[in-house]
Amino acid sequence: MAEDKTKGRQNGRQTVERIAHYKFDDDFPEKTVSLCMAQTLEELPTLITPSGPHFVLLIAMDATEIRNHSICAVAERLLDRGAIYVCAWGPECRKVEDAFDEAIVQRNPDETDRNVVFTTAHSQESIEEAVWFFLNCAWPAEDYVYTCSDWIAAVIKNPALEAEVRKKLLAEKEEGETS
Repeated sequence: MAEDKTKGRQNGRQTVERIAHYKFDDDFPEKTVSLCMAQTLEELPTLITPSGPHFVLLIAMDATEIRNHSICAVAERLLDRGAIYVCAWGPECRKVEDAFDEAIVQRNPDETDRNVVFTTAHSQESIEEAVWFFLNCAWPAEDYVYTCSDWIAAVIKNPALEAEVRKKLLAEKEEGETS
């Protein structure tokens, strides 16, 4: 595993930071793990620039005050950008998962096991558990395995939560390096 450099800046501040690269074996593409910091959910699709056509996404946020139609609009944009597995964590994260599910069904009502876009909500888990799941269990459906190499953890408007997510991503990176 090797570290990479910052991926983007907005208004002079870092918005997407590559944390690690994981190489599982020669049969699968390298996995790049990044941390994205956004002030609003609506800006998230403009900050995420995956290196390939598909990516796995963890959204950590408090969705209590966000309207369903806003989440649905963001879900559509992130799916357009290539999200093929979305994990949601935080208060009202089931609302985020439901919005993505609705957008997924509208775009592909005839999903199969090979091209399903997965969603999960982690309302009963700690952020550390949700990050672990995102890194170790969120795996794309068969049609996307070779076109998905980005795992992006996005934290919305919460510097303390950002620090926790960063700490867990780095701890997982270090654990992977010693294995």
